[in-house]
Amino acid sequence: MASKKVLITGAAGAIGQQLAKRFLQKKWQVLLLDKDEKELKALKSGFGTNCQDKCQIFHCDLESEQERSNVLEKLKANTGVLDCLINNAAYVGTSDLQGWNCAFEGQSLDTWRRAIEVNLTAPFHLIRDLAGCLKKSDDGNVVNITSIYAHVAPDWRMYENLDGFGNPAAYSASKGGLIQLTKWASTTLAPEVRVNAVSPGGLFRNQPEIFVQRYEQKTPLKRMADVDDVVNAVLFLSSKSARYITGQSLIVDGGYSVW
Repeated sequence: MASKKVLITGAAGAIGQQLAKRFLQKKWQVLLLDKDEKELKALKSGFGTNCQDKCQIFHCDLESEQERSNVLEKLKANTGVLDCLINNAAYVGTSDLQGWNCAFEGQSLDTWRRAIEVNLTAPFHLIRDLAGCLKKSDDGNVVNITSIYAHVAPDWRMYENLDGFGNPAAYSASKGGLIQLTKWASTTLAPEVRVNAVSPGGLFRNQPEIFVQRYEQKTPLKRMADVDDVVNAVLFLSSKSARYITGQSLIVDGGYSVW
């Protein structure tokens, strides 16, 4: 039996890398897409010889419509059947990006547009153009990676006295839009393709100690998420164990949003 095939965007990031490793362990063929070609090549070279044969890399800046269109043509020509699409890439900006992680009145329209393009328009583009490949699978499915901030507003008390550290409006809005796209696509592509989302709570990424303390104090399970918490949820939704689940967002936040 031919192995199943998964496309992972944002594959060079922490979650993307771990997803690639776990799918390879399951003997899937993995198609890895990221704008950082150097990191993609390093990721593939780190796999054993047998795994490298099951791994293909695709360089693409998802902020560019033309680059997306080019890589989609390559994917459709070479893929045929696609069992799972994981929209993991995200525009998260940087602390020194002008108009991004700053006071609301300083958040720029340019960074707003960039976030919407990567976090919402790109997943729409990929789902639309790869739907035909997904429908050829016996369990085609999409998993969109959203955020707890697609469901709740930021608690600004956690960000007090932490300059350049916050949650831009564009990030929350784009991830909230991805939740609705998940629901819309789930009815549009049914019954052939399932479409779900995973909404992680805050991942521990060596944030300032005071922020971690504040976050953990507000979280019933008293810790931030780690990469495996997210990856395990994605693996579940991409498997036949979730064959009767579609249009849902699985919140993986340690209880943060239940208050």
